[in-house]
Amino acid sequence: MKVRINVGANFQEVIMHIHFRRAFAHTLLAGACLASFATGSFAQSADTQIAEAAQKALSAQMGDAAKDLQVRVANGDATLSGWAHAPKDVTRAEYIVSTVPGVQHAYGINVHTWVSTDPS
Repeated sequence: MKVRINVGANFQEVIMHIHFRRAFAHTLLAGACLASFATGSFAQSADTQIAEAAQKALSAQMGDAAKDLQVRVANGDATLSGWAHAPKDVTRAEYIVSTVPGVQHAYGINVHTWVSTDPS
């Protein structure tokens, strides 16, 4: 690190300035790391709990029709994956998951169906 020293500057002031800048940079870096770590683990924990609640809601309301469906949650967005019998089951699963507290949106884009149309 290059330090420009003005002619006539007090040597102790320059050293104090360098130490202050270094300490300030370390404080900022430590704060950023701590904030990132804390929010990441809390968000992950909350997302995991929401996903578990959504999976339980699917099982409770759809029974065996939900046995091949999985739910993942990231920042309140729930993504369903797996297999469902018909498109109406995917729509129903999306609705059920969307009603779980903490879910902002539910997407069934990764769900495959055994039949391509709903039975009449």
